[in-house]
Amino acid sequence: MRSHQLVVVLTCFLLAGLLVPAPTLAGDGATFFIVEPDELDVDPGEEFELEVVVSEHGDLQGNGIDRLSFDIEYDTELLTATDVEHESMLAAGDDNATVDGTDEIDDEAGVVSIDQEREPPGDGARASEPAVTITLIVDDDAEAATTSVDPTDASAILVTDFPQAAYERSGTVHIDGGDESDDSADEPDGVTLAASDDSSEMDGENEVDAAGEDGSAPEAEDETDAVAEADESIPGFAVTATIAALAGLVAALLVGRRVQ
Repeated sequence: MRSHQLVVVLTCFLLAGLLVPAPTLAGDGATFFIVEPDELDVDPGEEFELEVVVSEHGDLQGNGIDRLSFDIEYDTELLTATDVEHESMLAAGDDNATVDGTDEIDDEAGVVSIDQEREPPGDGARASEPAVTITLIVDDDAEAATTSVDPTDASAILVTDFPQAAYERSGTVHIDGGDESDDSADEPDGVTLAASDDSSEMDGENEVDAAGEDGSAPEAEDETDAVAEADESIPGFAVTATIAALAGLVAALLVGRRVQ
């Protein structure tokens, strides 16, 4: 009798697992927001451009993204943002797709806000291409310094309306030969997991530093490590494993009961 009751309880758990809302099971990929070039030398008064490359490989079903948004933050005492050009990343994979983009430059706060949608959504974008090009000018009176240009609050949404895990990688700007080894200078944030609306901000201990100790450019394996970390942090994998384990227990108990 107890064996029969246990089978019933485990079956209920299994059915509950199968009814877990789709968003929990949907996050099986990651989107990278990368400032390029990752390191740049400029002079006071110089105008320069930085691209934000978005790298997205789709979910396990081959769906790409059709919406993305992010902010770019910079030091207003050294830099001024003057222009934003929307690029073609979100239209990748479909010659008929276009990018509907909006932007806002808040130079007082040192923030450029970007929002983009793919029209029509189709299967979504899966590519590693520039999403925007941002033009900045170095202050005429800027002294030698090293500063960072940081993507923040990044978001990428699949055509199925589920969010991807978002990772951000900063760029470093050396002004007038700013000392690359100066520990007091602002350093790029490296690769960090963008916090979702329902999660608390990650502290520094949870950030994955994509730059070497000497300030050199990130090595190729950083992106691989970040993708692996993203997969480990996605709830869907744990839920799927739990469902599989419960199914195995139910099957074993049913077989045991038949043998008896």
